[in-house]
Amino acid sequence: MVEVFLAALENERLGDKSASEQEHWLWKVAHNKEADHFRRLKRWKSVPLDMEVIETVLENPALTPEERLIRKEAYADLHTVLRTLSPRQQTILELHGYELSCGQIATVLEKTEGAIRMLLFRTLRQLRTLYQKQER
Repeated sequence: MVEVFLAALENERLGDKSASEQEHWLWKVAHNKEADHFRRLKRWKSVPLDMEVIETVLENPALTPEERLIRKEAYADLHTVLRTLSPRQQTILELHGYELSCGQIATVLEKTEGAIRMLLFRTLRQLRTLYQKQER
């Protein structure tokens, strides 16, 4: 929010616009600042989920070798199913994984909050269905 209002203070021509144009301009700047924030998040060094999971599974001494193998296969199956989702669905799950609210995701993707809620619900339902089919 601070960055948005700093941009507004620095914009000398903002006062020349009507109230609705100012509001539109502020929302657009807010969207761009939030998108920049998520671009920066992607630049952070991260470990792919499958490597992190494999290391965690292998480090657990309480698991038998068979249990480790079963768990490793289950995570590989989940990873395979995740890759079958559309890029939009994967993006929504990724943003949801960053613990963003549906409203924040809606702002980033320029959609309504209701549309994001429905897409997230359908994506999770599809993911669950595909994963259960793969288990059989």
